[in-house]
Amino acid sequence: MRVLAALVAIAALVGCSRTSSSTVVDANGDWHRTVKLTVTKGMSMGAEGAKADEWPSPFKLPTEAGWTKTENIKDDEKTTILSRDCQAGDTLLTDVVLRDEKSKETMLKNFVRVREIEPGVFEYYEKIVNPNPEKFGDNADITKFKAELEKSLPEGVQVEEAEAEAVSKQMVVSISRIMFGPEDHLFGTLITNPEGAIRRLKLGLGKSLDAALKQHLSAKLNEGQRKELVAKMMSDLDADSIKESKKAEAAPGGKSDSTFTGMSVSVKLPGEIISSNGEVDPYTGEVFWDFLSASAGVEPLELRAVCRIKK
Repeated sequence: MRVLAALVAIAALVGCSRTSSSTVVDANGDWHRTVKLTVTKGMSMGAEGAKADEWPSPFKLPTEAGWTKTENIKDDEKTTILSRDCQAGDTLLTDVVLRDEKSKETMLKNFVRVREIEPGVFEYYEKIVNPNPEKFGDNADITKFKAELEKSLPEGVQVEEAEAEAVSKQMVVSISRIMFGPEDHLFGTLITNPEGAIRRLKLGLGKSLDAALKQHLSAKLNEGQRKELVAKMMSDLDADSIKESKKAEAAPGGKSDSTFTGMSVSVKLPGEIISSNGEVDPYTGEVFWDFLSASAGVEPLELRAVCRIKK
């Protein structure tokens, strides 16, 4: 079946490395952190001379005191398990560092913090950043979107370079978050049900584009022009072209495979969740986020959950 073949191909491209982190926060603010970093044997990650029986090294492991480390090998997968205890008030912790296999340069890193923001109220905060967006970001996509935006503007409307750049960057971030999470996960759906996925993608991007135009071009476009522009640009979205574009990025010779590392984050806080930008499991009390590392390529991804301890 063609769909199955496509799924296997995509899984091979984006499932070669993954991270999973879990944090458990105690009522006194102390917290325990566990990170699992998984790689597949023979996933060359673009490294010259890599052999099929070699373990790749896309992750840079933390070297600070306090970490315990174990390894688990099953078939062609190796998982490195890191854990440590942190005290209330500890400063930002970095424990996921993703590297480009060719250059060994850092493509992505995280910063984690747990703090008491007021008596009895605890905040989990994680920021995932691309420290080298000029090299590992989506600048080409921003340039393409900007060209499409300028071409689609109503006759006689001119925008400043910075305005077009701001709208385009905002839209590329929206595309990444809708396609790769954590807002949605349409990448897989685009392969199995392209028509349904493109409808949802158009809806989400249409709302994002409308908001971006209001924010940056409200003095240049009236409501009618703005809606017409959104409709025009969304009508040009095509499932096949987006699917092929994303497959090309993930293919050898395209973006580094590290760009498509699967990431899962969860936290269990000691009280009632009062705000979060993640998904809350009402049965376990966990808050979680799932996404691909590509989601942080252009703009930092911030994960936040806040709880209040019941008295």
